[in-house]
Amino acid sequence: MKVFITGILGSVGTLLEQTLKEKGFEVFGNDIKKDIKRNYLWKATEDLTAEDLAPYDVIIYASEPTADRPLGNASPSFIMTRAFLPLHRVLSYFVKNVYRDLKFIYLSSFNALYGNKVISLTTRPSPTNFYGWMKASEELLVETYKRMYPYVDNKLFITRVSSAYGPGMRLDEMIAQMIIQALTKEYVVVRSPFAKRIWTYNKNVAEYYVKFLEEIDSRDRFIYHLVGDKDFTQPLTNLEIAKWILDIIGYKDKTIGLGEIEQGEENVDFTVEQDPFWNPQYTFEEGIKATLDYVKNVLDHQ
Repeated sequence: MKVFITGILGSVGTLLEQTLKEKGFEVFGNDIKKDIKRNYLWKATEDLTAEDLAPYDVIIYASEPTADRPLGNASPSFIMTRAFLPLHRVLSYFVKNVYRDLKFIYLSSFNALYGNKVISLTTRPSPTNFYGWMKASEELLVETYKRMYPYVDNKLFITRVSSAYGPGMRLDEMIAQMIIQALTKEYVVVRSPFAKRIWTYNKNVAEYYVKFLEEIDSRDRFIYHLVGDKDFTQPLTNLEIAKWILDIIGYKDKTIGLGEIEQGEENVDFTVEQDPFWNPQYTFEEGIKATLDYVKNVLDHQ
């Protein structure tokens, strides 16, 4: 099976490429970041052509212009042009090529997307900020394509990934920032400390996709949840997560400061109904220790 990953240099994309190749898949992808050590297509997703995508059996849409840093809620126009429109372009290609049994997997998000709810596989988005609105809009676009083109049933999938972290993650993301501050400062400042969030180790995510692709012809659901680690199954406040991380990496006595409240996050509180297909093998502690090693290596080579 030949797999094309958009955003292949991202945290999930990097580990997914490695894991799939180890299992015998042919993998290629694109990214706007430049890395001369990696073999990939240096091109923005909005510039992909039919020729770029033609050789592949599955498109995994993991592009990261959707990230809420560094512009965040300050620039909804950037979110729209760099996230929504490229997805529309690739979906248009997909529906024209379903005849050759092409599959499409869209990586959606979780936190800030649903507001204060019990989140199940049928929960409708109710975003709490522009980032959540953008992800909700993307999900609705994917759903619209499914309704417009009924023949894509069992070929088009949404996988909601809850805040992937781990080696390869951007250093401006919350968990990486907590670790960097613990290593370099006398204190750790926690953004939106009482908002709830659930994180998922990217190694759990990558191994799930291997199984998903191996079973893709028998998968008959549209939406799947990839939420949490083996020991992290329900949301915690950012403050609770910070304390857990500091304990794991040996800085439990580090001072914690309460940082700014991100607009739309101040009262985010939700619970999750687990997806029976999601069976993560790795714990949060294992993920944080791997992330610690990754962050240390990056800092040592800066």
